[in-house]
Amino acid sequence: MRGIMTLKATVNENGRITGREDDRDGVFHCWGAEAEDGENNWGNFTVAIVEFADGKVGTFRPDYIRFIDR
Repeated sequence: MRGIMTLKATVNENGRITGREDDRDGVFHCWGAEAEDGENNWGNFTVAIVEFADGKVGTFRPDYIRFIDR
């Protein structure tokens, strides 16, 4: 398993995403898939499955994690 840093969006006063910053460190387990079903559309996408030191598990879009073990 590899060490990762999750990222969170930074937003300006208008609520627009202006970048990303480090959030929490964790351990990457594997890639997975999630799906969204909206009223007028749907889609599926790749996610990273991440475990944190407190035992909680979360999923993140690939552009919201950074590998830190290399």
